Amino acid sequence: MTKINPEIFRTYDVRGIYPDEINSEFAYCAARAHIRFLKAKKIAIGWDMRLGSKKLAEAAIRGAVDEGADIYNLGRVGIELLYYTCGKYKMDGGIAITASHNPKEYAGMKFIRENATSLTMVTGLEKIKNLTLIQPWLKEKQIKKKGQIIRKNVWHEYANFIKSIVNPRKFREMKIVIDAQNGMAGLAMEKILQNSKINYIKLNFEPDGNFPKHDPNPLLPENRVEMVDAVKQEKAEAGISFDGDGDRVVLIDEKGEVITTDFVGALIAECLLKKYQGAAFVWDLRRGWAIRDLVEQNKAKFIVTKAGYPFIKQGMKKYKAVFGGETSGHYFYKSFFNSDSGTLTALYILELLSEEKKSLSQLVKKYRDNYFMVEEMNFETENAEKIFVVIEKFYKERKIKTSRLDGVSIETKDWHCNLRASNTEPLIRFNIEAKTKELLRQKTDEVVGLIKKNI
Repeated sequence: MTKINPEIFRTYDVRGIYPDEINSEFAYCAARAHIRFLKAKKIAIGWDMRLGSKKLAEAAIRGAVDEGADIYNLGRVGIELLYYTCGKYKMDGGIAITASHNPKEYAGMKFIRENATSLTMVTGLEKIKNLTLIQPWLKEKQIKKKGQIIRKNVWHEYANFIKSIVNPRKFREMKIVIDAQNGMAGLAMEKILQNSKINYIKLNFEPDGNFPKHDPNPLLPENRVEMVDAVKQEKAEAGISFDGDGDRVVLIDEKGEVITTDFVGALIAECLLKKYQGAAFVWDLRRGWAIRDLVEQNKAKFIVTKAGYPFIKQGMKKYKAVFGGETSGHYFYKSFFNSDSGTLTALYILELLSEEKKSLSQLVKKYRDNYFMVEEMNFETENAEKIFVVIEKFYKERKIKTSRLDGVSIETKDWHCNLRASNTEPLIRFNIEAKTKELLRQKTDEVVGLIKKNI
């Protein structure tokens, strides 16, 4: 029996060091477990540019075939192509061999069920974990009828599908910088922007699992330096940077300033409100007032969910929302099977720039001038609930609204915050937003003081 470290199963996927923790033997077992749990007859499998991903994919395909499923072998693709294939062809599930934005020594697997819905510990990943650890097929005498492998190239049809949602041929002429961070998004953007008027400067477009410049994580400021310099030097109107598998995107304006995820969401909402009047929009509870106010001013619906993409997708499905987002930088679209898409996010920003006679910094100015926040803060503790009780009591005694939807949230008309327990580490994650810089400073100090006093 293959020895497996159960700790590599995270809340939303599997991540571990290659090949010490995630190797071909593990990929084979996990794929068999995935098929068995779903009772799947047909799934899609694709892999990213990481050095061990192809070998892992080959092992996963063997495992799925041995378990009796037919496989659409997509080859080397970004995760959006897997979502597209699962949604378009009504697959029973899918497996993406990817470690997203992690450093190069990592490998990973992301499991998808029907309707292009990602599996989590709450929705089935726990059962896949247990089956992978037990490996029940080793004790079975009856040999299953093997599935078939169907090679499927979906790059062209995926690009056409994206362009049917946002048409780049309608974009005005402009210069931008795109940093693919040696991940999979460069291949996608080349196909999508083909025959458009966009003049894009390419940075790190070659998929390379060695990540010669830096790890494929655009959320880290040091990984955006090259793009910021290029935007300023080329006098570009925007910079767009993707993570390794292409589903997360970070944008900067023509001055090289990062546009916070809330404000990106608000800009996208501006585009979608023109097309879908009265529609529902979903955002997680950590921040999101810029989007809330915009949506409600346009007599549309704003829905708050717990943090985490499973809850975003659940909220979108329940309320038939056209758009969902979370503070961590994932943006979800009804038109894309309720899945997250970095490419669609980039295209909507370019569409807005094409339609408005303003620079990107001018478009985002109204949000930067009225909504203030700090980067998420983390505090180590083994007893998050104790802190939540203290915080909740403190503000309830002052007649301030509190909520326990996810951790504890505090809300007034001028500021709000959320404290929630990490899903993977003994940490409390703290987010806060206010209508003025001074109030933000005051309330940050107040809440942080309460946390530190009670840790």
